[in-house]
Amino acid sequence: MTAGLSLRWKMAGAVSVLLLAMTAAIGVALVRHERAVLLDEGRKRATALAEMLAVTARDPLLDRDELRMGPVIQSVMQDPDSVYAYVLDHTDTTVYHSNTDLIGTALDPQPEAQPGRTLEAAVPVLVEGTVVGKVFVGLGVGFVDRASETTARGLLLRLGLGTFLALVGTLLLTDFHLRRIARLEGALDLVADGDLSVRADVRGRDELARLGHGFNSMVMRIERARAEIERGVTETIRALASTIEVNDAYTHGHCERVARGSAAIAERMEVGAAALREFELAAMLHDIGKIGVPSEILLKTGRLTKSEMVQMQGHAALGAQILGSVSFLGRVAYYVRHHHENWDGSGYPDGVKGGEIPLAACIIHVVDAYDALTSSRPYRMALSHNVAIRRITAARGTEFCPEVVDIFLELVDEGTIHSIRRRVDREAVA
Repeated sequence: MTAGLSLRWKMAGAVSVLLLAMTAAIGVALVRHERAVLLDEGRKRATALAEMLAVTARDPLLDRDELRMGPVIQSVMQDPDSVYAYVLDHTDTTVYHSNTDLIGTALDPQPEAQPGRTLEAAVPVLVEGTVVGKVFVGLGVGFVDRASETTARGLLLRLGLGTFLALVGTLLLTDFHLRRIARLEGALDLVADGDLSVRADVRGRDELARLGHGFNSMVMRIERARAEIERGVTETIRALASTIEVNDAYTHGHCERVARGSAAIAERMEVGAAALREFELAAMLHDIGKIGVPSEILLKTGRLTKSEMVQMQGHAALGAQILGSVSFLGRVAYYVRHHHENWDGSGYPDGVKGGEIPLAACIIHVVDAYDALTSSRPYRMALSHNVAIRRITAARGTEFCPEVVDIFLELVDEGTIHSIRRRVDREAVA
């Protein structure tokens, strides 16, 4: 399938054709008008020559003096456009003719005259008011043709130059507007990808500017609607997270701390805004699968049996199954499934390793482990911060992603992780 002409070439072609047609019509009208004016001027010139000839030929005509008549006729023929000139007496006999072979003949009409090609003027020769003869002068229209041809060539040159300039100007103008359209199209693509911070160029007062205003208004409405939806989703997620803590009071605030800590690491790693929201959601819901784990296993104070351990480890896959049933949480479900995978492949449920583990899962794994180590559990008391940091550092490259551990330790040194814990605890009390 071949691609059609682009908008810029369609516009340029339309303008060029319109300009050609308009200029051609004007050119034809101008040439016709010029030709009419020149023909009128030619008739006037022929009449003026005939009047001059009538005056100068009067005496030679009365005297029938051909010797004097010849120079008179030849003076008229000096005009470059003269075709013929002759004098008739009162009997319409040719007294003298520029073509001497026709002297003495009765000419009616003049044989050298060509209809449409000769401008003829006839003037009577008067003596005291009496007509004693006639003089005839014929001018060819070659000068009209030459002038029309020159004008037509000039018009064609100007027409070609004007069409070229119009084509170039139209291309430049359409390029300018097409760049505006391309920017609007790019903004539309960004919105389609979920970036609602983009705004269209609205400079000017033309249709594209009005379209840009409409686009921006639409995006702002979508942004407000999405904010409302996200607030609803966030509240729902927090409600889901709270159901986990109902069964396990020891984990109170755990999901919130893991979510905020994971978001801090993701921001430091400069993930995109859309990915950051998904990472935070996954961290908030990473233990949602524990809903399916019996309370006696969650709250057991002793060592879990092998079958109990299988049930406990099954919470990752169960959480992914629960979240996967919601269409827009597909990636979140994927991250939740793998948040207990180890960097060396010894984790669960799938035993993937290294770069096969999604980044969000790697981040959640580290923050989840730290918060679990520093929180009291049914089977042990909370470990100190320093002990927890030593254990995480020791597992760098085996259980945890090295890069994530390094950034986590940076945030620990900066006090960010500790600040998050204090803030969540204060909010829980409030």
